[in-house]
Amino acid sequence: VRFPYPIIRRAVVEDVSGDVTPEIIAVDSGGNIACFDSDGNTLWHRDVIEGERNDWSVAGTSEISLGDLDGDGNLDVVIIVRLVATAEARDRKSRRLDEVRVYVVEADSGDDLARFPMSIDVKSAGLNGNDRRSAADAELPLPQPLLVDLHASQDHWLERIRRNETENTRTVREQDAAEARRINTKAAGAALPDKNSKVPHGGMGRGLHIVQPINDFLYIIEGGTGCAQTINVGDTIPSMVQVDDVHGTGALDLIVTTASGQILTLEASDQVPFHPLNVWGTGPVRSRINGHAQGYSATSGIFVHDRSRTYKNWLGIYVVVTFDIFDRRPNVWKEDPDKRKYLVDMRYGTSAKKMMFRKTYERPGTYTEQVFVPFGPGYYTVTARLTTTHGLVYEDVFSLGYNINFDTGLAWIVLVPLIVAAIPLLSVRRKANWEEDDDFRSGGAGGGILG
Repeated sequence: VRFPYPIIRRAVVEDVSGDVTPEIIAVDSGGNIACFDSDGNTLWHRDVIEGERNDWSVAGTSEISLGDLDGDGNLDVVIIVRLVATAEARDRKSRRLDEVRVYVVEADSGDDLARFPMSIDVKSAGLNGNDRRSAADAELPLPQPLLVDLHASQDHWLERIRRNETENTRTVREQDAAEARRINTKAAGAALPDKNSKVPHGGMGRGLHIVQPINDFLYIIEGGTGCAQTINVGDTIPSMVQVDDVHGTGALDLIVTTASGQILTLEASDQVPFHPLNVWGTGPVRSRINGHAQGYSATSGIFVHDRSRTYKNWLGIYVVVTFDIFDRRPNVWKEDPDKRKYLVDMRYGTSAKKMMFRKTYERPGTYTEQVFVPFGPGYYTVTARLTTTHGLVYEDVFSLGYNINFDTGLAWIVLVPLIVAAIPLLSVRRKANWEEDDDFRSGGAGGGILG
């Protein structure tokens, strides 16, 4: 397989066609996006500026992000492209010399998602009048777009995850997709609210948001409706935005780093519920290895329940962990059981040498396991990792304390037997009798205190 231009961005791997086998999606520096099956066959190809190459040349692309932007249950490809006017087009004074676009295409077909591509109104797009001509053929880095759901209501994601995909759920999936399209169409055409009405947090659509830094600004775009909000950070943002509950408040925080060395945290809202699948905090991939899809949108995954991820000091031999394995591949129910195996391990940190638990499961579901920690008392950051039969890795991270106050337990082990033994000794007392005491015997020698 050969692309027309060099490939300088990471390819992504995920099952986007529903055939249970992962596909590969890649983009070259000229704006060509293509999807391939496991045999190298091209499933679809897109030239994002097809028909416009006389006017525009691609001056940079971001990394690819995968997620269900419109909430219809299917993965979409999100990529940011920077365009610079060609020499021929620069002579037209009425034409813009540069432009930044957001492209969102359906991962299974390559077709544009409704309301995309979208042009972002960026002042000079990072180029000034002196360097536009020299930058036309240069590769300008663009941070990878972050995909996150900032809506107040996220129950529909969890309903899909809990659905039993070992059975044929095609009808239900089609109903979900139709409902998402209906909601987004209605929200996109809705009139602006008056002063007395309030828009739900995150917008009225369904799906994910795109959080894209360009120069000094954060652009937050609702995927289902295309509505956008801009935040001026006041400093250049050179890298991908991350999201997690940094302050432990149960709310999501956007983590922004700037060119001057600042780290900013922007709290989304206490109306946005925290869920580990809505977190993206390990750089360009969610699992440090190859988890390329946003957590809610991924075809498979694992997450630890609140009862186990809430920090606790465990006292005893075992730690009890409850977690969910899910598999949303639409045709997985047709496959042989040997292709529906899920390897779960838990390790201290990310090292395979710090393994605490390892087990293979035959089906998705909720499981509760007793995990032995062989490394002694301490504070632990545990990585729960799911590996599929195709080698795709999904992770969740939680913290716990293990026998931190073990000396308290030892003290009770020593004190309890002593207290139990002392109770009868202290409760039974003999009454003193002078007739039984040798010091007070009458008439005998030695009856006095001096013998």
